[in-house]
Amino acid sequence: MKSDIIFDKPKKYKLIRQLGEGACGRTVLVRDEEMDCELVSKKYVPMDGIEAGTDFFKELLERFRQEARILFRLHHPNIVRVYNYFDYSDLGTGYIMMEFVDGTSVIDYLAREPLKTGSVFQSLIGAFAYLEERDILHRDIRSQNIMVTADGTVKIIDFGFGKTITSEIDARRSVSLNWWCEPPAEIAAGLYDHRTEQYFVGKLFEEVIREHELSDFPYLPIVSRMTQPDAINRFQSFSEILAATAQREFSEISFSSVEKQAYTDFAEDLVGVFSSINSDATYRVDVEELIKKLGELYDASMLEDTLPNPVVLARIFVRGSFRYYNNAEVRVSGLLAFIKLIKAASPLRQEIIAKNLAAKLDAIPRKANVLDIDDEIPF
Repeated sequence: MKSDIIFDKPKKYKLIRQLGEGACGRTVLVRDEEMDCELVSKKYVPMDGIEAGTDFFKELLERFRQEARILFRLHHPNIVRVYNYFDYSDLGTGYIMMEFVDGTSVIDYLAREPLKTGSVFQSLIGAFAYLEERDILHRDIRSQNIMVTADGTVKIIDFGFGKTITSEIDARRSVSLNWWCEPPAEIAAGLYDHRTEQYFVGKLFEEVIREHELSDFPYLPIVSRMTQPDAINRFQSFSEILAATAQREFSEISFSSVEKQAYTDFAEDLVGVFSSINSDATYRVDVEELIKKLGELYDASMLEDTLPNPVVLARIFVRGSFRYYNNAEVRVSGLLAFIKLIKAASPLRQEIIAKNLAAKLDAIPRKANVLDIDDEIPF
């Protein structure tokens, strides 16, 4: 662009940088000066060779409007939000103003965070179940259209090929795209429905599982069924997949004897640090933060047999004042075993582990106005 002015609203939107181009539009990052925030502006700019005023040009512009209509009706934490649409059809264009998703593609994100594959999978299935309930097809499911922010929030973007199904005929109208993987059998018959969407979502995770050798991925049987070539062998809906993931989670609630031992050893060492806990103290419940801080503690103590200063561990779990024993012993090997246990656990199992630890801590005597002083108890 030759200037920093976005269409005819120079006081409201200022160009920051161009983000990318697709078949129907060019996206730029802009700043809304009035609302003091950043947005993505997607302008209708058809690919080279498509002449303005032709039937195909008008068809693509209508598809562009349809994307805005679809997204404007959606309110889901894992789907990009559209805030406005500016119609310049008399000039052969239009602008969609939408949420700025500052993240990376799902494939790139999981390459860095393979242990988050399960939680990303759950979020994505939930979002597509939401779309399915509203009879909306995305129709362009690929890695770059599923973004994940730095804090792990999944966002489905780019509904340029999306459509609302109002009849069986809508589902049978052919879709012509450059498929990034082997398409399912129904594509050849011109059929594309929610079971087709299910197939492509499954294929994305199949690629992640293969690339990072996640043979213990808890939803592997579910992904396998999602990616069956024949639609009749897949799940009937994303809602059914959600139910299957829940059932899978509950079937994995039981812990092996090795896992139980890792938990018990660590819990006993942790509880043994405390003499009493202030009545207004609280527990740290953010599992990701716990894993981070426990990892840092292990890195600083990995050459020792026991933690040099057990109170550091106590402060990781308890926010507030407490009394503790200076001579308490916390085995570094037990700390490592617990870190491995909770990092490898599914979100539900992590929640169970955290709740059980909280119950252990609740059993410690509670006192008011306890001072957190190193030499409070000299034995």
